[in-house]
Formats: sequence, structure tokens, C-alpha cells
Amino acid sequence: MVYATPASPDNEAIRELRDEVKKLNQSIEKFNTEASNQTAKMISLTKFIVVLTTVLVVGLMVQIWLARIQTTPVLLEQERSERRAYEICKNNPTGEYNSVSGVIIQCEDAVDVLRKKFDEN
Repeated sequence: MVYATPASPDNEAIRELRDEVKKLNQSIEKFNTEASNQTAKMISLTKFIVVLTTVLVVGLMVQIWLARIQTTPVLLEQERSERRAYEICKNNPTGEYNSVSGVIIQCEDAVDVLRKKFDEN
């Protein structure tokens, strides 16, 4: 059996191979560390996006609620105005009705449009 001496080319090749393996291990460890850091950052960003999305959904729900509160009185007044016009014009179908906005409406037209909405039939 032949043993390699310290100055032999085989020992030099083994030493170089060992150094390359060591560099490769260091590179893999560095890569894994960087990948772990990036993963942690991505998880944090994902959580932040979830929070922002939740805030946006809650904000949208508040906006819808506020819009309903603001439009309800307007819609009720419109309903009362239409009911008033219908009742007046139902009793006088050939007359005219002065709307709240100042527009003169033919009662015949108002009755035709509002009959489906207010008739008790």
C-alpha cells in the first residue's frame, strides 16, 4: 500500500478539494440565511397586506352605512312628494301638479307613472 507524503500531489488535491467543499458549505449556509431572511420579510409583508385589506373592507362598510344614513331622509321626502302628487292627481286627472322642484306636471302623466307604485289593488 502506498501512502501519500505531505508534499505529494495527492495530498495537495485532497486539500484543495476539502477547501472547495468548505467554501461550498459556507455558500449554502449564506444562501439559507438569506432565504430565511427573505421569507421572514415576505411573511411580514403578507400580514401587513392582510391588515390593510381588513381596514379597507371596514372602511367600505362604514362608507356604505353613512351613505344609507344620508340618503334615507331624501328618499323618504321623495316618497312623500310622489304620494302627495298621486293623491292630488288621482282626484283631478285632467289638472296639473306643481312639483316641489317647481316643475309643472300633467296629472294624467303622474297618475300613469305612479299608479303601479301606490295603488292599493
